[in-house]
Amino acid sequence: MILRDAIKQYGISKKALTSIKYEGGKILVNGEEKTVRHTLETGDIVTIIFPEEKKSEGLISQKGDFPILFEDDHILIFSKEAGRQHDPFT
Repeated sequence: MILRDAIKQYGISKKALTSIKYEGGKILVNGEEKTVRHTLETGDIVTIIFPEEKKSEGLISQKGDFPILFEDDHILIFSKEAGRQHDPFT
């Protein structure tokens, strides 16, 4: 199987692959950078490094009282009621 097909099976979009290729990400097979045309073998370990996200200029930070369900160095999961809007002026 070629790497592109394996990546597609894991739900990584063509747009995400383009971002990886042109915006500083990497695709590694057994620790070595490869193209999506690389042929995988049984036991290969694929690592995908996404480019660093850029902060959108349109985002406005707001304070809120949302319970944190999980947090580590890469993920933050919090609870918010459906449809609840936070008023930044209160």
